[in-house]
Amino acid sequence: NEEIKNRINLSIDYIHENYNNNISLTELANISGLSRAHYVFTFKKITGLSPHQYLIKIKIEKAKDLIKFSNISLTDIAYNLGYPALSAFTRAFKKITGISPSDFKDKR
Repeated sequence: NEEIKNRINLSIDYIHENYNNNISLTELANISGLSRAHYVFTFKKITGLSPHQYLIKIKIEKAKDLIKFSNISLTDIAYNLGYPALSAFTRAFKKITGISPSDFKDKR
Protein backbone atom coordinates (compact mmCIF):
# COMPACT_ATOMS: atom_id res chain seq x y z
CA ASN A 1 0.00 0.00 0.00
CA GLU A 2 1.52 3.29 -1.15
CA GLU A 3 -0.12 5.31 1.66
CA ILE A 4 1.46 3.12 4.35
CA LYS A 5 4.85 3.29 2.61
CA ASN A 6 4.61 7.11 2.57
CA ARG A 7 3.81 7.10 6.29
CA ILE A 8 6.85 4.93 7.02
CA ASN A 9 8.98 7.22 4.84
CA LEU A 10 7.90 10.18 7.01
CA SER A 11 9.30 8.39 10.05
CA ILE A 12 12.49 7.48 8.14
CA ASP A 13 12.96 11.17 7.28
CA TYR A 14 12.43 11.98 10.95
CA ILE A 15 15.10 9.44 11.96
CA HIS A 16 17.58 11.00 9.52
CA GLU A 17 16.88 14.48 10.88
CA ASN A 18 16.89 13.52 14.57
CA TYR A 19 19.27 10.54 14.83
CA ASN A 20 21.27 12.30 17.56
CA ASN A 21 18.22 12.68 19.82
CA ASN A 22 16.46 10.09 21.91
CA ILE A 23 13.77 8.82 19.51
CA SER A 24 11.10 6.56 20.96
CA LEU A 25 9.16 3.89 19.15
CA THR A 26 5.93 5.59 20.22
CA GLU A 27 7.14 8.83 18.65
CA LEU A 28 7.89 7.10 15.33
CA ALA A 29 4.58 5.24 15.34
CA ASN A 30 2.73 8.51 16.01
CA ILE A 31 4.52 10.22 13.12
CA SER A 32 3.38 7.44 10.82
CA GLY A 33 -0.13 7.33 12.29
CA LEU A 34 0.12 3.60 12.97
CA SER A 35 -0.07 1.51 16.13
CA ARG A 36 3.32 0.56 17.54
CA ALA A 37 2.93 -3.09 16.54
CA HIS A 38 1.77 -2.28 13.01
CA TYR A 39 4.51 0.31 12.66
CA VAL A 40 7.29 -2.10 13.67
CA PHE A 41 5.95 -4.86 11.42
CA THR A 42 5.57 -2.55 8.42
CA PHE A 43 8.88 -0.75 8.98
CA LYS A 44 10.74 -4.05 9.05
CA LYS A 45 8.87 -5.28 5.97
CA ILE A 46 9.90 -2.16 4.03
CA THR A 47 13.48 -1.65 5.27
CA GLY A 48 14.52 -5.13 6.35
CA LEU A 49 15.46 -3.72 9.77
CA SER A 50 13.61 -2.90 12.97
CA PRO A 51 13.28 0.84 13.66
CA HIS A 52 15.92 0.51 16.39
CA GLN A 53 18.35 -1.33 14.08
CA TYR A 54 17.76 1.31 11.39
CA LEU A 55 18.48 4.13 13.85
CA ILE A 56 21.73 2.47 14.96
CA LYS A 57 22.73 1.96 11.32
CA ILE A 58 22.20 5.67 10.59
CA LYS A 59 24.17 6.69 13.69
CA ILE A 60 27.10 4.48 12.68
CA GLU A 61 27.05 5.82 9.10
CA LYS A 62 27.20 9.37 10.50
CA ALA A 63 29.99 8.32 12.86
CA LYS A 64 32.02 6.86 9.99
CA ASP A 65 31.70 10.15 8.08
CA LEU A 66 32.73 12.16 11.14
CA ILE A 67 35.72 9.89 11.77
CA LYS A 68 36.81 10.07 8.12
CA PHE A 69 36.25 13.76 7.46
CA SER A 70 36.76 15.58 10.77
CA ASN A 71 39.15 15.76 13.66
CA ILE A 72 36.42 15.46 16.30
CA SER A 73 37.38 13.12 19.14
CA LEU A 74 35.65 9.76 19.39
CA THR A 75 34.18 10.80 22.75
CA ASP A 76 32.66 13.93 21.19
CA ILE A 77 31.34 11.90 18.25
CA ALA A 78 29.71 9.48 20.71
CA TYR A 79 28.01 12.32 22.61
CA ASN A 80 27.00 14.11 19.39
CA LEU A 81 25.27 10.93 18.23
CA GLY A 82 23.37 10.60 21.49
CA TYR A 83 25.41 7.86 23.15
CA PRO A 84 25.73 8.29 26.93
CA ALA A 85 29.35 7.09 26.95
CA LEU A 86 32.18 6.23 24.61
CA SER A 87 31.90 2.56 25.63
CA ALA A 88 28.28 2.35 24.42
CA PHE A 89 29.24 3.97 21.13
CA THR A 90 32.22 1.63 20.72
CA ARG A 91 30.04 -1.46 21.29
CA ALA A 92 27.44 -0.30 18.74
CA PHE A 93 30.11 0.67 16.20
CA LYS A 94 31.92 -2.64 16.52
CA LYS A 95 28.69 -4.63 16.30
CA ILE A 96 27.81 -2.96 12.97
CA THR A 97 31.25 -2.63 11.37
CA GLY A 98 33.22 -5.46 12.95
CA ILE A 99 35.97 -3.09 14.14
CA SER A 100 36.28 -0.49 16.87
CA PRO A 101 35.97 3.22 16.05
CA SER A 102 39.64 3.74 16.95
CA ASP A 103 40.70 0.98 14.53
CA PHE A 104 38.45 2.53 11.88
CA LYS A 105 40.07 5.91 12.55
CA ASP A 106 43.56 4.40 12.19
CA LYS A 107 42.62 2.95 8.78
CA ARG A 108 41.29 6.19 7.29
